Amino acid sequence: LHRQPFSVSARFAVACTVFFAAFFALPVWLLQSSRLGAVETGAVMAPMVIVSALTTPIAARTVSRSGAAATSLAGAGGLCLGTGLLVTMNAQTSVVVPIAAMVALGAAHAFNNLGLQAQLTGGVPAAGLGTAAGLFQAARFVGAALATGLLAITVASDASTDDWRRLWVVSVEVELDRRRRVRCARRDLPGGSADRRREAVWGRRRELSPAEPVRD
Repeated sequence: LHRQPFSVSARFAVACTVFFAAFFALPVWLLQSSRLGAVETGAVMAPMVIVSALTTPIAARTVSRSGAAATSLAGAGGLCLGTGLLVTMNAQTSVVVPIAAMVALGAAHAFNNLGLQAQLTGGVPAAGLGTAAGLFQAARFVGAALATGLLAITVASDASTDDWRRLWVVSVEVELDRRRRVRCARRDLPGGSADRRREAVWGRRRELSPAEPVRD
């Protein structure tokens, strides 16, 4: 098996760690440190799911037009923005800030998901796609498990605002490091490889579509 599935799956695990850290921790923080109840907290979290679903077609077009690396870079930027907004929060913060963070994180998840899937399928032979897909899905659960561990390490049982801010700062640092790696990997791509990868992932239209009739 090529190195590509392991590399992409590791990056996806890191992205999922940051995403699920916010997904698991923010409701607890809202219930504990803000004046929101359970219903209001659920409403604050809802934009993450809604925006992720609405952004998926946009992410798919970004992959086909700009390549998988650019899509992953946009996703990394969205995670940095979302977790950066969470760093600024305290008990007096307007509810607009966590909602904006959820919007950024939801969009970022769609871009990361499709961008990394495109890199995965574009660099793996057809015979290895099943194994690669299994590794990719396993990385999602690894990221969720790492997020719970990160939450346990950084936030005490009687957590203060500083404990939560430490969690968000660690998440930002992890994602900034991943974003730097994505940029370096994109810069090191040989010329034309992005176009070939886009066609391998989303196209192959010449092979799949029937031949056009010859016009006189």
